[in-house]
Amino acid sequence: MRKPEKIAGFAVEAFPHVKSTQVEWVVQFRDLPNVRATGASLPEARERLAIKWEKTAEAFKAAGLAVPKPIRPRGNKRILDTIRRLAERPWTPIF
Repeated sequence: MRKPEKIAGFAVEAFPHVKSTQVEWVVQFRDLPNVRATGASLPEARERLAIKWEKTAEAFKAAGLAVPKPIRPRGNKRILDTIRRLAERPWTPIF
């Protein structure tokens, strides 16, 4: 499995969009789907998304708000730690 491309720590999704007879690429952040860009080619759309993200981050800073950060995947660490703690507990057989 290939690692997703990232811009500013955000995973990027890309998909084609047919507009009349031309194919455009739509690129967006997985965690912030409202930040998206389109382009005639995939590299062009990614460049536009990077530029749009810079402008969005500047707008957040100018408004005095915190710039959004990507959601950190936690994986199964909590579940495995809980199972490990439960396994370490002393127990008595039920039968």
